[in-house]
Amino acid sequence: MGSIAFDSFEFNKTLRDAGFEEKQAEALTRAQVKSMEQLYKDADYVSRSELKTDINDLRKDMQQLEIGMRNEVQAVSMAVRDSAIRNEAEFKNIRLMMGILSAGVGAILLKLFFPH
Repeated sequence: MGSIAFDSFEFNKTLRDAGFEEKQAEALTRAQVKSMEQLYKDADYVSRSELKTDINDLRKDMQQLEIGMRNEVQAVSMAVRDSAIRNEAEFKNIRLMMGILSAGVGAILLKLFFPH
């Protein structure tokens, strides 16, 4: 954590130069210092090293997410390809069965219409 740069002597001198009495300038200076200290204490500051660490952690998380997404896309692609291969094999089997069925029906029709 850093610190607040505040020149209380200069602040006090500015007040006195503006016509404030010594006691008034002292009281305002103390109040200003106390207010700034409280503000700094309550603030949620992040140091540069903390910010760099957070950014590096975020980068690692994003890289892991990217790897996970690539793996998912690859798995889906493989599933689609496998499904397409199965569908093609089933289509070939159906065509083969239709050919066999057509040949059988043709043979039956030949026997019915052209007996020996």
